[in-house]
Amino acid sequence: MNITTLLTDIERRRAEALDRKREPYARTQPIASDLGECQREMVLSIVHWKEHPLPDEGLIARCERGKIVENLAEQELRALGFTARVDRTPFEITDKKGRVVLRGTVDGFIEVRDEEGKRHEVPFEVKSMDPNVYK
Repeated sequence: MNITTLLTDIERRRAEALDRKREPYARTQPIASDLGECQREMVLSIVHWKEHPLPDEGLIARCERGKIVENLAEQELRALGFTARVDRTPFEITDKKGRVVLRGTVDGFIEVRDEEGKRHEVPFEVKSMDPNVYK
């Protein structure tokens, strides 16, 4: 097998693996990453969820890589002496009538102590991006 064939085979297998993770899902409210300026867009993404384009393989790959980065962030926090855990905890925000208006997932929690020494867990979110996005 030559190198070109090997690289082509790796790319094909990767694309197939990522494609198996592409699937639409019904929503009854926006998820945290859907929040934006345009309320109409948010409503349409819920009402017409079947028509929403599936994520491309690049987005799926970034999400998969993001899980790895979250674990690395937890390891780094622990190495710095913090107590941290990644557990990807789902959350819901409800309105005054108890109706769910937003769902999402918290990446993890870091333990902190207040002035009296009382222990609290603070949620953290891990993001990665290309360094060329911002100066």
